[in-house]
Amino acid sequence: MSGGKVWLSAAALASALLCAWWWRSGDEEGAGLTGGAETEALFLRVERSLDVEDAPLDAKGMLELEKRAPADFRVRVLGARVLYRKGFPVEALGALERLLNEAPENRYALVAKGRMLWSSPSLEDRVSGKVLLRKLARGKDYASYAALQALAFGTLGRGAYPDDLLEAARTLRKHPSPRGRRPP
Repeated sequence: MSGGKVWLSAAALASALLCAWWWRSGDEEGAGLTGGAETEALFLRVERSLDVEDAPLDAKGMLELEKRAPADFRVRVLGARVLYRKGFPVEALGALERLLNEAPENRYALVAKGRMLWSSPSLEDRVSGKVLLRKLARGKDYASYAALQALAFGTLGRGAYPDDLLEAARTLRKHPSPRGRRPP
């Protein structure tokens, strides 16, 4: 096996292992959404269904969240991510841009934008997404943790190299953010 194929295999394995570990981690504490722990747990479930590319979308959970907390900024960001997942990238990015006009420094929305761009088929978008996610990953907050997850679990291909995934995975393992901690 050539050196490049070994790195590719190692990166894919590391990404899969970290994905499995992350999927099982997290706490169910309620903080942030109206409705307490139950609504926060629902939010986490829907968010995880979007974070893991191969997981089925929790559409029923999203509908319930929209019913419980339609004005919540994070729920609206998840709504844009759902649009993207359903195959409407232009509409999803437009919705995110409108949200970012309301709160230009909102790191949760910026991570969502980075995730969308990072998973785009366009090389230009993928590079923009990688740059944005790397910038956000420099912190020690939830957004940096989420940005590292997106980079570590991203798919290899145009603009994404095994070293990118491995570097993000190593940094993610050392990140000080408590498991499952979500932004206020």
